[in-house]
Order: sequence, then structure tokens, then C-alpha cells
Amino acid sequence: MGTYTFKVTYMGETIEKTVTIGDEINWAYTVNEDNTLTLNRYWGTSTTVIVPSEINGLKVTKIGGNSDYQNIWDKTICNGETKLGCGSVYIQDTIEKIILTEGLKEISNNAFVYTTKLREIVITDSVTSIGEKAFWGCSALESINIPNSVKIIGSDAFYRCSSLTSINIPNSVTTMKRGVFYGCTQLSTINIDSTTIPSTWDSEWNEGCTATIVLKQ
Repeated sequence: MGTYTFKVTYMGETIEKTVTIGDEINWAYTVNEDNTLTLNRYWGTSTTVIVPSEINGLKVTKIGGNSDYQNIWDKTICNGETKLGCGSVYIQDTIEKIILTEGLKEISNNAFVYTTKLREIVITDSVTSIGEKAFWGCSALESINIPNSVKIIGSDAFYRCSSLTSINIPNSVTTMKRGVFYGCTQLSTINIDSTTIPSTWDSEWNEGCTATIVLKQ
């Protein structure tokens, strides 16, 4: 285990990021201001990854690395702001299943971008938000259960998840951004646990998707 500080200059601004690498668990992480952890990078080779609920006594509440599809050692700018946990976790191409454990609250923007062999992810019911492009390009993803704790689903969250055939949206989701299922060519049915589409959803939430929308009777 070791703690390392990286400095990156981007658009004239120098950003400093400190991460701790826990060799025994194959994760790099940052300590947040509230003394919780954001997992940033994974080095393991297992086909099934169980995300730890805590490391060294600190709770894991967020998963995600950087922005713009870069790994953690590159750019740390997210939409012009310095923000921990905004971007993609580095996942080996062998990963087929990811289990998120209790206590995780946020799946960050770009969290699992292009994890191309990922077939299944188990999301704990402590998660409240799924970030923009969280599963962008996860072309092997066949199933995903969105728990009733999720309130926000970001734009392009499941962009080109071309193996996804159906999905259920719980009535807890009050914010659905644009193009959540864009390019999900095999998605035939979107089941919404509500009698109407919430007015708080973006009017183009299903842009680029031809799936049948089924409302609660």
C-alpha cells in the first residue's frame, strides 16, 4: 500500500490528486472530505468483482475515476471543475460481473465506460444516482436491476448497451436525463413503475431508442 500525489496541468490549470493504492485489494481510492472513500481504479483479473463496502475502516460511498474516458492517471477535470470520482474506473477486459455492496451511494459519471465484457452488475439498494455515461459502451451487458433507491439517472447512462433486452425503472426515479438508452438496439421493453411518465424527466430521455414503453396499470 502507498499514497501518491499526481499533478496534471490542463487548460492552464494545475490539478493535484492524491490516491492511496491498496495492493491487497487491487483498488486505488481517494479519501473524501467526509472521510469516506471514492474508488478510482481496479487492477484485478477476476471475472467477478465484489466492490468492497469499506477499506481500512472507511466506508466506500462512490465509485468512479476521471472524465472523458481517461483512466485515473490522466485528466482530473470534470466539466471544468475539479471533482473527485468523476469518470471511469479502470476495469480489466476480463470482468463479466460486478457486485456493488451496501453503503455505496453513487455510481459516478463514466464509471464503467467500455467495460465491454461486463454482462451483469448487481446494484445495492443504497445507490441513489447513476451518473452520465456510467455504462457507456458496455455492449455485453444483458441485465441490470435498478433498485428503488435510485432517484437520478444521467444522460447516456446506458448508451449503446446493445445486449440489453428489457429494463425496469422504479417509481423512485424522479430525474431521467436525455438519451439514457440511446443505441440500445436490442432493448424491446422499458417497464416504468408509474401510471404516467414523470414530468420531471427530460422530454428526450428515450431519444435514440425504439423500445416499447410499458406503464404501470
